[in-house]
Amino acid sequence: MALFGSSGIRGRYPSEVNETLFLELGAALGSLYETVVVGRDVRASGVPLAQALAAGATSRGAEVHDAGLVTTPTLAHLAARFDSGAMVTASHNPPEHNGLKLWLPSGMAFDEVRRATFEAAMATPAPPVNWKEVGSLYPHPGGLREHQEKILSAVESAETHVVLDCGNGSTSLLTPEVLRRLGCDVVCLNCQPDGAFPGRGAEPAEEALTDLSRRVRGSKASLGIAHDGDGDRMVALDEEGRMVMPEKLLILFARAIGARRVVAPVDSSMILEDVLGKDAVIRSRVGDVYVAETLVQEEADLAGETSSTWIFPDFALCPDGPYAAARLCVMLQDGPLGEQLEGFPDYPLRRGTVAYDPADRDLTPLQEAMEAVDAPEVNRLDGWRFSFDDAWAIVRASGTEPVIRLTVEARDEARTTEIYEALRAKVSEAVA
Repeated sequence: MALFGSSGIRGRYPSEVNETLFLELGAALGSLYETVVVGRDVRASGVPLAQALAAGATSRGAEVHDAGLVTTPTLAHLAARFDSGAMVTASHNPPEHNGLKLWLPSGMAFDEVRRATFEAAMATPAPPVNWKEVGSLYPHPGGLREHQEKILSAVESAETHVVLDCGNGSTSLLTPEVLRRLGCDVVCLNCQPDGAFPGRGAEPAEEALTDLSRRVRGSKASLGIAHDGDGDRMVALDEEGRMVMPEKLLILFARAIGARRVVAPVDSSMILEDVLGKDAVIRSRVGDVYVAETLVQEEADLAGETSSTWIFPDFALCPDGPYAAARLCVMLQDGPLGEQLEGFPDYPLRRGTVAYDPADRDLTPLQEAMEAVDAPEVNRLDGWRFSFDDAWAIVRASGTEPVIRLTVEARDEARTTEIYEALRAKVSEAVA
């Protein structure tokens, strides 16, 4: 795909993502779908980009409904009433970035077939309609309230002391109220919407959550929760302020809902197979789009990623951070999070990246280097996943950045380091 990465379209504003591009994106969208709902996150560039998108769509005759400032899962839920949904967001990327994610009425992001159709419409744009056929633009308020009510109708009450860090993103307008209405005692950090993400940035990475960790410990809270810029992620900290490994949280979610089969991408830990059983885990490509596609195809019960996105298909086919937060608060009624995590194995894991020049997209030397790796089993679903008796490793090109990602996990530290350093040397040489 020329436009779509593993998480939609993203780039720096205005050099890579701008109103001209969004006018073209909107025109393609409007030529394919009669009705479109458009939303945006808190980024400053979201207003002009959303307006350009709407202008492009109406110029091809589409009826556009403007949901305004919402979370990405809110927009995905709203898409059920229309032919398609369009969210202007760059998720966890820095504030100078923006992008677009497209949604089906099912609440799932555009699959590969729809992305290909959209690419074709971009390549051969339809002409504007005449003045009598230009589409209309309507406000569509109330999306956040609808989403809130849907969450509250799907979960039980919970009396939990929570410290919530919304990262100044759009969940600031949703999750605090959801948790309070559940019955939680909520302390808020960075819960003022601000497109500059001044509090701790848009990405809830562990190193950015020191204030949240400190507040959880200091206030003797039962749980810490952090979202990214648009609300598709939900990161959890236990009562000691320790970040919970996403794979372990996926196991807890699976147990809570009685999931028989779960979907996880190829870059996630082997702890899933060790605890849930090999037959219970289905591997997918990396990216919530591909995780959701696999979830639907395999009729699985739950999906989760190492990025802390969670898909509960009984509720929605999109990653929904606020809903996952509510579910986790309810689960804590069965005991402290730290206690629920006791007994899970811990394996040394290393992640890293090797940058390469995006102007040189020829990764043939990398392919040759990886095909020469001696491993008992190689999975080519997404990059190269090497399976060994005591370890696994994956090398794959990022879908959102000009980097090669490496992940290695083994049952002891020395083996992890050995495999990681060997693969990193091969990758660095291949893309130099």
